[in-house]
Amino acid sequence: YPRQREANTNKNKMNSNNDRMRPRTRRVPRPKEKIVPRWHPHDGIADANPSFRMEPPAMNNRGYASIIRRNSRKRGKVSLWRHALRMYDKMKAEELEQQHLIRTKKRHPSTATILRSTEHFEAASVACAKLGLWREVLGIYREIVDTEGTRADLAVTDNLILSLVGACVRAAKMRRKQKFVEEEQRAPLDAVREILVGLEVNHGIPLASRHVNPLAAAYQHIGLTVESSVVVQTFLVNRLSVAPAPAPAPAPAPAPA
Repeated sequence: YPRQREANTNKNKMNSNNDRMRPRTRRVPRPKEKIVPRWHPHDGIADANPSFRMEPPAMNNRGYASIIRRNSRKRGKVSLWRHALRMYDKMKAEELEQQHLIRTKKRHPSTATILRSTEHFEAASVACAKLGLWREVLGIYREIVDTEGTRADLAVTDNLILSLVGACVRAAKMRRKQKFVEEEQRAPLDAVREILVGLEVNHGIPLASRHVNPLAAAYQHIGLTVESSVVVQTFLVNRLSVAPAPAPAPAPAPAPA
């Protein structure tokens, strides 16, 4: 097909000549604008991350709280719950490293930017409760209790207690499903039971049915019905209230004569 190739070549040359004859528009230089990032991060998360394939972007306390809370609240997403705990562990490691450098006088105390607060502990405890990691939640609770006196921004909250109860209940059910021995099945329940005994005295949180009923139901689920009834009768003393006597019905009006 030599003739067809030659015709195509001549056609391309004509098109290129026509393009050269057309007047070219002058490109107006744009003013310096802010480069929009490829993604829109939340407040507290850096928008630039050169090593995005290896590690997450740099974050401050607010960014860590946002990403831990958002991933721990996802419904039915086990991978995101674990990701929330990984970010919590990363924040904890950064905080401990900064404190170590300050203790060894390699850094000034004013350079400590990462510090966990109540919102970080609560968000991490929610993820632990959904995964049944009762030892991790218990460790968070004990860490808050140990440092509560030295920091005013830390306190044992009702949400933390609910997450602790939920984690222990889920762990007991999982251990029963995996056919653990009875002592190992009740170990998480006994641990949270000791905390509920002194809840109001130690932390000022009134004991309510939302704390006790899941615990009693878990004892009954693993076959300890006596323990379940003891928990209810011990913790919920005023659970029964006498209903007021019904008012007497009015006498019927006499029929007209």
